[in-house]
This record gives sequence, structure tokens and C-alpha cells, in this order.
Amino acid sequence: MRAIAALILMAGFLLIPVFGQTAQKTSTFTSSDNAFRFVYPIDFQICTRGKVEPCSESYIPVCDKDSLVCVVYPAKQFEDTNFGGASFQVTEIFTQQEIARDDDG
Repeated sequence: MRAIAALILMAGFLLIPVFGQTAQKTSTFTSSDNAFRFVYPIDFQICTRGKVEPCSESYIPVCDKDSLVCVVYPAKQFEDTNFGGASFQVTEIFTQQEIARDDDG
């Protein structure tokens, strides 16, 4: 009986984050060539290749200038902390063969 009660409590705690996430407003980013897409909270800042500077306003930039897309976590939620910035980005990685082809022609 204790095991069943413990399982019910654990299941209840697991569902709490799921309900919290569904209430958050999101947007979907799709790459221009439709190679990838992802869903992100609407209060995150998005910067794309060639327009990354607005996302690099932190002391230590969190976006690489060559990334295809960079998504920055809103630092304003952590104003009274030492949080500097966080992001995730999508960057194209080339093989040695692809680099050699680009150099040849």
C-alpha cells in the first residue's frame, strides 16, 4: 500500500512541469532551407546569420558570429543575480573534404 501511495505522489510531481510548460507561449523557428526547426518560448531572443550582434550584448558574447541561428535566454529574469547570459545556437560544421572543395573552387 505504501508503494502505491509513493507511486501516486511521484506521478503527481512528474505532471507538474508538464502542465507548467504547456501554459507557456511558444513560437517555432524553421530554417530557410527547412533543414531543421525548433520550438522556443516567445520571450527568448532570436538572431540569425549576419544579424547576430543584437544577441551578443552580454559581457561575454553568448552567440558565435557564424552561427545559423542563436537563441538567447532572457537575462532580465535574473537581474539580481550574477547571471551573465545563456544561449543555444545552430552552427554548420564542415568536414575536411567540404573545406577542401570550397578552397579549390
